[in-house]
Amino acid sequence: SIDHTEEIVVKPLAQILSKFSYYAGSSILGDSDVAMVLSSNGICQSRNLRFDEFESHLDSQKKLTEGHLIDLQEKQDLLVFKYAHDEQLAIPLSLVFKVEQIDPADIEMMSDKHFVNHEGRNILLLYLDKYLNLKPFPQDISTFYLILPKVEDFNVGIVASAIEESIHMRLALDPSPMSDQAILGITTIREQITFLIDLFSLFEQVSPERFQNKTKPGHPEKDRLLVVEDTPFFRHLEKSYFESVGFKVTQASNGKEALDLLRERPKY
Repeated sequence: SIDHTEEIVVKPLAQILSKFSYYAGSSILGDSDVAMVLSSNGICQSRNLRFDEFESHLDSQKKLTEGHLIDLQEKQDLLVFKYAHDEQLAIPLSLVFKVEQIDPADIEMMSDKHFVNHEGRNILLLYLDKYLNLKPFPQDISTFYLILPKVEDFNVGIVASAIEESIHMRLALDPSPMSDQAILGITTIREQITFLIDLFSLFEQVSPERFQNKTKPGHPEKDRLLVVEDTPFFRHLEKSYFESVGFKVTQASNGKEALDLLRERPKY
């Protein structure tokens, strides 16, 4: 039976499931259930349903997948969206809790802030042009999207005019020529220039008293973290996050470097 239709963000398939060709990805639905997304081409391939018009395509897809399995850990999952109609932005998909479609009629104003009530929580709407050097949010749309981040007890949602896609790609990131601290850099996605947003720097602007230079109570020697990450992009994100909640962070790019640091400074 057909249950219902729903607009979703499709997360690329985890590497451990990549051998199951009949899955194209997964998604978290509005009620928090996990739904697997089927691949019609993968189903045909797994059941040996070889059609002349599909055979060449399936073979090329299989070779492409096999050729790139070794690179999976070096790529990043990004959620790509629009703010102004002609400005494309992206954030790490791992930092996104949920995407919701919002009716402008549901917005409530308090002072100069906009809120929506979502699942019993009052969510503050973040309009990015208030914090970044972006064009204003378009006023001629009848519906828009709310990107809810994975930040505990921080009820905010990033406003988007459109959700483009989730993408798994090798990220070639150029430094941002602008002074906005919340822009990690610039890349090209689907032949369009795209700003990559640093969510933690953005949230520091929204709520400085919560995120900037928190001092954790307790013993200083227990408030240090060694972050081991081979991808510079995620190493920067993890460092920003842990420092935002008060930890002193030391970084290593691989396991050997981390072990060397621990041997050199065992009590650090």
